[in-house]
Amino acid sequence: MRHHPLAILLIVIALGACSKTDKDQAPFGLHQLQPADAPAPAPSEAKVVAGGVAGDVRTKYLAYEHVVQIGVTETGVAAAYAAAQAACTAAAAEQCVVLRAALNSGSPASASLQMRARPAGIRKLVALLGEHGEILSQSMNAEDLAGPIEDTGKKLAMLKDYRERLEDLRGRAANTIDTLIRVNQELAQVQSQVEAQSGEGARLTRRVDTELLNIEIRPKEERSLWQPVALAASGFIGNLAAGASAAINTVAYALPFGAALLALAWLLRRLWPRWRKPA
Repeated sequence: MRHHPLAILLIVIALGACSKTDKDQAPFGLHQLQPADAPAPAPSEAKVVAGGVAGDVRTKYLAYEHVVQIGVTETGVAAAYAAAQAACTAAAAEQCVVLRAALNSGSPASASLQMRARPAGIRKLVALLGEHGEILSQSMNAEDLAGPIEDTGKKLAMLKDYRERLEDLRGRAANTIDTLIRVNQELAQVQSQVEAQSGEGARLTRRVDTELLNIEIRPKEERSLWQPVALAASGFIGNLAAGASAAINTVAYALPFGAALLALAWLLRRLWPRWRKPA
């Protein structure tokens, strides 16, 4: 049987139209809910892996704080302290600021710093500290600020809505002096509360967007058999001075009591023969 070319073309067009109709009549929830140009689903915010949460996955409203202890040589404490401050100053793009800094140049020397920076800046600072000494310990804790941030946002929205209503009332009560005065007073109080809540919201947002880093720099313990001898020798002069001071104080306290005892002994010696004579 011989097929005519025109008949074959009509069959192909009909099949294509049926296929398109079937696709348009697909059950609701397939191509209608997931268009071709829809973005891919976002990955989960917290992906649990064996041993804990994935290394750099952060929940949206967690505020992180790190504590790092650095061990350096006795003479390297001041250098590591200055290097940490210089690194924070250089990391201005990471919003790094030094919140607290203290240096003890005594014996043993020590230093402590507290910094705030973005997560990338915190990692750079820890890596730099590892170059100036040995990281003895490193810990991290997180504070969930989802509740405070949500409460602050709700309060701020309510205050702004109340402020708008007061401004509308002030426009309608312009002819009443007493009402206008009361509305202006209430507006001033509401504006003060709006500014306070806005400042609290900015503080919480900054706490989430940045992280705290507490740094403790101390001399690294030297594991040597002669270390006790060296420590004793280094404290010999101080111990000698302390002992001499204690001896002088003891003699100073004992002199009055010694003089009183000698006087009492002399008096008893003079009176003893008279007491022994018969009446």
